[in-house]
Amino acid sequence: MTRTTLAALLAERAPTPGEAVTVLVPVLQTLDDLHTLDCTHGAVSVRTVFFDDTGKATLDGWARCVEHRRGEVLDAGFRAAMVADCRAFVELARQVVPGDTGPREAMSLGGGKVGAGRVGAGSVAAGPVPGAKARLRATPFLAEELARLERGRRETFVRECEDRLFELATPEAVTLPGSTAGDDSSGDDSSGYDSSGYDWESETAGVLAGITAEVDEVTRGDVEAARPRARLRSWVADVGAVIRRAPAAIAAWGQLRRGEGRRVRARTLLVAAVVCVAAVVGALVSLPAAGSPDPVAAGKQAPAPASAPPTTPEPSAGATTEADALIAGDDPAAAAGALLVLRERCLAARSLPCLERVDQPDSAARTADRAAVSQSPPSQSPAQTAPGASATAGAPTAPGASATAGTPPTAGTPPSPVTPTAPPAPGAAGAPATGPTPEGAGAPARRYRLVQAVGASALVEVVGGGAQRQPASLLLVKGEAGWRIRELFGGGP
Repeated sequence: MTRTTLAALLAERAPTPGEAVTVLVPVLQTLDDLHTLDCTHGAVSVRTVFFDDTGKATLDGWARCVEHRRGEVLDAGFRAAMVADCRAFVELARQVVPGDTGPREAMSLGGGKVGAGRVGAGSVAAGPVPGAKARLRATPFLAEELARLERGRRETFVRECEDRLFELATPEAVTLPGSTAGDDSSGDDSSGYDSSGYDWESETAGVLAGITAEVDEVTRGDVEAARPRARLRSWVADVGAVIRRAPAAIAAWGQLRRGEGRRVRARTLLVAAVVCVAAVVGALVSLPAAGSPDPVAAGKQAPAPASAPPTTPEPSAGATTEADALIAGDDPAAAAGALLVLRERCLAARSLPCLERVDQPDSAARTADRAAVSQSPPSQSPAQTAPGASATAGAPTAPGASATAGTPPTAGTPPSPVTPTAPPAPGAAGAPATGPTPEGAGAPARRYRLVQAVGASALVEVVGGGAQRQPASLLLVKGEAGWRIRELFGGGP
C-alpha cells in the first residue's frame, strides 16, 4: 500500500486551516512524547509526515532518532537537538498553514485588534497572499514561542503552540489525493482528529507486569532450589544416573581386562560396583549445599587471651534487634541501609559466613563479594589477626599468625572467622546517620531512596555518602529470612 505523504498533499493543493490543525497537532504531540523520553527525531519535514488510512498525520523517518540518556546521565547536547526539532516543526507549520487565514484566524493571531496596519498583525487581509511570506505572517506565534523555548522550558512551548493552533481553526478531516471530501470510511468523528493520543500507561503496565513475572520466577526458583526436598531430589537423580551408567562402565572395564588376558570374576565386578556407588554417595552427601558458608576449622583457632579486646565491636541488644527488624521488615530503603553497613563489616573482617546474612544465595552480589574476600590481601584487612590476638609485639598470637606486627599469616592458614554482627539500626547508637552529617563528623551522610518496588523485589538508590565508594543503586529481593542484596549497580566500595 502506497502511503500519502504531506509533501504529496502540498504538491497537489494547499490545505485548509482546519486541515492544517489536523496535521500539525498530532506531530507536535509526538515530538512532545519523544522529548519526554529524552530522545530527538532529527528529521522533521513534509517528507517524513504521512497519512494513515483514517487520514491522521503520523510522523515517520526515525533513522536519525537519537536517545540522549545513558543510565542516569543526560547528554549535554539534548537541549540543542530538542530545540532543533521544535525549529523544524515551526518550519513545517509555515509550509502547511495557508497564507489567507480569514477573519477568524486573523483575529486570533493579532489578539483581536483589527486594523493594526499590518497583514497578519491584527488586520484582515483583503485577499489571499501567496508565497512563503504569507505563511510567515500566518504563524507569528510559532516564532515567538520558539524564541521563548530557546531561553525557557519545553512545556510552555508545547502547551502554547497547541492552544494557538486550536485557536487558528476548527480541525477538519484531511481530504487525501484520490479521495472525495464526503468519504468517511474510518468511522471517526467529523473532525478527523483523534485527541486520545497514545496510551503510554497501558504499555508501561505491560512492561512492569513482565518484569514482575520475571522477578517472581527467579525468586521462586531460588527458594525452591534451597529447600531440602529439592536438594534431595537432585541427589536422588544424580545417584540414579550413576547407577544407570554403572553396568555399561563395568562391562567396558571387563572387556578391557579380558583383552589384556586376565579373567575377571563376578564377585570382583560386584565389589567394584558397590565401592563406586558408595564413593559417589559419600561424595554427594559430604559436598556442601549451594549457598552454604565455607567450612572453617573453628577448633584449630587459638583461644583469645582474656585481656584482649574483641576485634569487632558488639552492638547493643536494642540496636541489633532493631536492625534485624529493618532487614526483615517491609521498608526496602531502611533494609538497604542496614544491609550495606553489615556488608561493610563483613568485607572488612573478610568473613564469608557474615556475608550469608547480606547477599542472596547464587546471586551476582554473592559472587562479587566472595571474590573480593578471597582476593584481598590479608595485610590490607583490619581483621587479619585472630579474634583476641594481642596487638603488642611479643604477645601470644593465633596458630599460623606471624609474631611480628604487620606481618601477614603464613601460607596455608585460613583467615580467622569473625562473628557477624548485625548493623545498628538507623537512629540507634553507633548507626550511620541518615540525615545530614554534622560539620566535622566524618564521611558525608547516606540516604536511601526507593526507586521502584515490584513484587518481592525492590530497586533502592544510594544518595550521598561518597558516591565513589558506595553503590549507586541496589537490587533487593525479599525471601523467608528478609531482604537480601541480589546485585549492585554503579560500582561498589
